[in-house]
Amino acid sequence: MKRINGIGLVLLFAISAQVGFAGEDSKVWRVYNRLRVEWDDNIRQETNDKDSSFKIIEEIEFDVSLRLGDNTFSSLRYRPSLTWWDDRSEDDSDFHHSLDFVLKHTLTPQLSFDLTETFLQTELPELIERGVQVRDSNDYTHNTVAGNVHYKVNTDTALRVAGRHILLRYDDSDVSSREDFDLYVIGLTLAHQWKPGTSLNGELRYEDVDYDSSVANRGTDGIQVGVRAEHTFSPNLLGDARLGWQHKEFDNAAANDAEAPYVDASVTVLPSPSTRLSLGGGFSQHESAVFPFANQERTTFYARLAHDLTARVAYYVSGTYVDGEYDSDEAAAGATATTPTNGNEEFFYLTTKLAYKVNRLNTVEAAWQYTDFQSDFRNDFDRSLLNIGWKTKI
Repeated sequence: MKRINGIGLVLLFAISAQVGFAGEDSKVWRVYNRLRVEWDDNIRQETNDKDSSFKIIEEIEFDVSLRLGDNTFSSLRYRPSLTWWDDRSEDDSDFHHSLDFVLKHTLTPQLSFDLTETFLQTELPELIERGVQVRDSNDYTHNTVAGNVHYKVNTDTALRVAGRHILLRYDDSDVSSREDFDLYVIGLTLAHQWKPGTSLNGELRYEDVDYDSSVANRGTDGIQVGVRAEHTFSPNLLGDARLGWQHKEFDNAAANDAEAPYVDASVTVLPSPSTRLSLGGGFSQHESAVFPFANQERTTFYARLAHDLTARVAYYVSGTYVDGEYDSDEAAAGATATTPTNGNEEFFYLTTKLAYKVNRLNTVEAAWQYTDFQSDFRNDFDRSLLNIGWKTKI
C-alpha cells in the first residue's frame, strides 16, 4: 500500500477536537463502524480469464453536526476505509478517504446560502463509480465544491444562484495527461409555487469543462435552458420532470458544436408506509467518459424499491441502465494516430440488500451487486460482488 498523505490525520484531529468540544451530546457527534466480508469474482474487470478474491473492508465514520446560534448549521463527515485482498498481485490493501462538509447560514428571512464540499481520495478504485462513471484503474483525487444563494422574492417565488467546481486528478502521469479535468458550473433557477402540491421552475445553466491535458484538448463550453415541474398527485404519488435544450461548443474537435434536448423524469410511489418505489429516466449531453471524445449523448433508466418486511427487517433493490453514444466528429483532433469511430458504451448495474436491525446500535446486512459493462472502446466485463456486513454505532 502506498504512503498515506497527512490529510486523513488532519481531518481526524479536527473532528476529534469538535467531538471534545461537544462533550457527551449525542446529537452533536456520532461514530459508526462498518465491517464487511466480500467475495469478488472479477477483481480486474476482465472479459476472460477472470481473477477472483475474497476481501475484508473496514470503514469507520465520524459525523459532527453543530448548530452555531439560530442561523448557522454545519456538519462534517469523514470516512476512512481499508480494504484487504486475499489474492491480488498488485498489493493486498487499499486505503481510501472520503470527506463531506456542509455549511448553511440564514442572513435574513429572505436571504440564505449554503456551501458543500465532497472530497474523495482513493487507491486502485473500482471501475464503476457513482453508478455511471468509468474510472481508470489508478489512484486519484476527486473534489466537488458547490454553493447556493437563495433569495425569497415573496411567499410563492424564490431565486437561486448556484455555482459548482469539480476537480479530478490522477496520480499516474500517463493517465493524468488524458483524464485530469476541472468542471465549472454556474446556474440560475427561478422557482414558483404555482398551487398547493405543484411547483414550476425556470432554469439557466452555463458549464465549462477544462482538461489539463498535454495529449488532446477535450474542453467544452455549454449552456442549458429549460423548465422543471414537481407535482404531488396524492400523498402516495409524486412526480418530477425537467425539459430543456442544450448547446455545446468544442475547443478542438471536427464538429464546432452540438445541440440536443435534455429531459429527466421520475415518479415515486408509496403504496404503503413500509414501501417506496421510484422509477426514472433521462437523456442529455454529458461530459465524456472515453478518451479522446469530448462529449457523449447519455440515456439513463433506473428503478429503486425499498420495503420494510418487519420493524427490524428491510429489503432494498435497485437497477440502473446507462447507454452512452459517442460521435467521431466530437473527438479531440490529433489525439490518436487513427480517426476514432462512432460507438457506444452500455452499463447495467443491479444491487439488492437485506438488512436486519439487531437493536438500536447494531445492524447486520447481506448484499449482492451485479455489473454488466459492454463497450466499443474498452474491455467488456461482468462482475458479481457478494458481501455480508455489520454496522454499529459506537
